[in-house]
Amino acid sequence: MARVIPTRTMRTVRPATQLFSNRRSMAQMLRSVLTGCYRMSVVTTVVTFAVLAYIVSPFDLFPDFSSPYGFVEDALLLILLIKVWSNETHRYVRFKVMERKQRGC
Repeated sequence: MARVIPTRTMRTVRPATQLFSNRRSMAQMLRSVLTGCYRMSVVTTVVTFAVLAYIVSPFDLFPDFSSPYGFVEDALLLILLIKVWSNETHRYVRFKVMERKQRGC
């Protein structure tokens, strides 16, 4: 019998699967950002740097070694980062479609 996954779990997993399936678009987006052809939204940039700085920094709200809450906290921040990057990748794909329509390709 097939295992049923609750919808709440699927809402959390969906951005990660979309981001994985759009990994080529994400790589193209990163190249476009580095070359200056595309600007990420301010929210995406701020969330990315804030989450990465928080995960890398030794100061945590809940230390990782004291309780499992520290790992849960880091996992929630990574989920937030995945959702933001998934939305930004979709925004980039729309940008490329509009760019192609304007060029008439």
